[in-house]
Amino acid sequence: MVPMILAVNVMGTEVGGGLGRARTMAVVEVEAGEIRSWTETEVGWDVLHDAPPATSDVAVTPPATSGAAAPASDPDSASPAAPASLPGSTPSSSAPSSGPASSLSPASLQGHTHAPGAGHGAHHARIVRFLKEHRVDAVVTGHAGPPMLHTLELMGVGCVIGASGDARQAALDAVNLIESSGTPA
Repeated sequence: MVPMILAVNVMGTEVGGGLGRARTMAVVEVEAGEIRSWTETEVGWDVLHDAPPATSDVAVTPPATSGAAAPASDPDSASPAAPASLPGSTPSSSAPSSGPASSLSPASLQGHTHAPGAGHGAHHARIVRFLKEHRVDAVVTGHAGPPMLHTLELMGVGCVIGASGDARQAALDAVNLIESSGTPA
């Protein structure tokens, strides 16, 4: 069997609530029904969720200037690069299902706010970077809003939402659910 890499939203020993407000994520490798590794990282998304984006979270392209070109020795005059695109922003026709269906409604977004300039894009970019850096196949969490579910789907990352209780058991249950559904993570 091929190992599966999960990112589990954890709060102590239990599964945490909303993915976008997770304080700690466990990166878990599961193989042959056993947890092979469990590494917890304090991500701080609970605080960063409503924070304005840091300059490292967004690509800034300086405005083009008109007139004579600046001398080549001026480091500030280098040609602006095209803004970086958000990883996973191009839909893939082979993107797997985003995992078990959930009942999400506009009511689930009540109280879902971001600070000025801190929209879903900047915050989701943090989460996308974490998931890509750890080569995550699926996410296990108590909740994820529709914009985050869409982002995960575009990335081809499975998502098991509605998980609760012991985080280690939830990771094993998620792998069993994904494998029994025949849907790749």
